[in-house]
Amino acid sequence: MAHLIANIQFYDLQNGGRSLNFPKPFYASLLYIEGLSNVKKTYYDCRINTNFVHDILPGSSLERVEITLLSPHLIFPYVSEGTKFKIWERNFIGEGYILELMN
Repeated sequence: MAHLIANIQFYDLQNGGRSLNFPKPFYASLLYIEGLSNVKKTYYDCRINTNFVHDILPGSSLERVEITLLSPHLIFPYVSEGTKFKIWERNFIGEGYILELMN
């Protein structure tokens, strides 16, 4: 499976974030890729690596986190370093941007 490395800012509860800590070793979610007007699908299944030493709380900021894409062939042709995204769980709970694409 292909991965990407990204910086993520999760929203706190007052701004629409989760009310619970993020599960370990990964958090299953959807990435919403901003600005993809040339494709029909803009939400992509992913697994965010949350297997850190510390707990990840709502409002946390993560640097250089690994995200596994379940269908990278649908997303890699349209994204690059710097592409912004949001994280969806019943509503947007965070946002980030891509630092690296890894096949």
